[in-house]
Amino acid sequence: MKTYLIFALLWLVSFPTLAQINSQAIPGGIRLKPTTRLLPNTRVTPQGFTQPSNGFRDQINQVFANVDPRPISTGLLWDYGLELTDVLRFDGTPRSNNKCTLPEWRMVYGSLTTMQFTTSITIPELVTINERIRQAGAGTTHAIVALHVRYDKFRSDATSRGVSVSNNRLTCGNTRNPYQTKFAFATALENSILQGRTHRFRLASNLFINRSGKTLDRIEVDAGRGSFRTVQLNTAFTETYSSEGQKTLKVRVRYTDGTTVESRSPMYITNFRPSSPVARYDAIDTLQQRFNETNEAAGALVTVEYAGNDQVLDKPFIVVEGFDAWRILSPDDPDRNFSFEDFIGLPGFGSGQGPGEINIPIGGGQSLNDAIESDNYDLVFIDYEDGTAAIERNADMMENVIRWVNAQKPSGADDNVVLGMSMGGLVARMALREMETQNEDHQTRLYISHDAPTKEPTFPLPPRLPSTI
Repeated sequence: MKTYLIFALLWLVSFPTLAQINSQAIPGGIRLKPTTRLLPNTRVTPQGFTQPSNGFRDQINQVFANVDPRPISTGLLWDYGLELTDVLRFDGTPRSNNKCTLPEWRMVYGSLTTMQFTTSITIPELVTINERIRQAGAGTTHAIVALHVRYDKFRSDATSRGVSVSNNRLTCGNTRNPYQTKFAFATALENSILQGRTHRFRLASNLFINRSGKTLDRIEVDAGRGSFRTVQLNTAFTETYSSEGQKTLKVRVRYTDGTTVESRSPMYITNFRPSSPVARYDAIDTLQQRFNETNEAAGALVTVEYAGNDQVLDKPFIVVEGFDAWRILSPDDPDRNFSFEDFIGLPGFGSGQGPGEINIPIGGGQSLNDAIESDNYDLVFIDYEDGTAAIERNADMMENVIRWVNAQKPSGADDNVVLGMSMGGLVARMALREMETQNEDHQTRLYISHDAPTKEPTFPLPPRLPSTI
């Protein structure tokens, strides 16, 4: 499954780093108080995982330089890590606020990898896990991923146990252990939008990252059917559904010491009627038109797949992709580009079922694919030449695309429908509005903004500092 990016919040950003930490006594602990903004120079991968820069890590290492690592039995220290999501929520007790999707699972896992304080524990890099997920999801079986990891965290009464701050550095007195042991447990489904009645699931041993220190008794799964079944690692099991709609995948793990943990993940069953994996959109007999970069406009590759066999563009449905940073993240690997083939879920490319792809559910038991097909739209997909170019330049490019589409339409053709995904929603809106201010007829009857940050993008919470220890 190829990597794709559509979310405008996935941006390469640089922030000021921590310059100084002051200590402030508070009841029951010490608050580490940064005097400047703390977010580090940040690198965002296609999977949405932010890795702290060396500069940030060097400064955090200075803060913890005097901390004795020996009492940290797990090898992971929550207070030392860069928390990409609220890891404490995922404690093995299911609640309404800790259902876990795959992106959330990756952020939990990524957060844990940044907490590594000693070498007493080894956790595979997230890039390794992502490759395992990609391989597991390449067939017809849906991969379940799971983690159960124990870590240490400063107790709320750490100051009474010898912890203090001096000269911007933590010091732990050799008295009582100031740490408490916590557990993170989270599971997710590699592909949460499933088409059809019958599906196979599998939890592979290399996708169950178990660093809990406990001995496994059994694993139980309720795949949205309302009852648990015992499953074996590396052994697939099949479920058949009687209805479409939202379901919940529940994974329960029992250990020989009597401990039981559970995690829940949302899933969606859709498209009961028989269909090919990509419906009628199959990248056969398509028309491609390249728009070269100019002084004003960015470049793009536009792919058109017609409804039916008439090869006439008389009902355009124009889709503008979201943020696509492959030229920055992997410039030597053009396969990382999110393409038309990814959008329609062509076998060997994307699933077609992820965010920003054609088989996303739109309500009423329908996917976007169903709706386009039933209304006989000609699909027009805009693939940026540079998805990280200025929005204004991509908007100027889209104006050129709209003019080209309108020139291809015969007399009596329908007006355009424009769908902007994430950042594509900003590009489309700007292009349409610019044409209107110039009194130019864009021949568009409907503009759809899907998950576009029309007000402002939302970034993850900064590292958990100031932090109470």
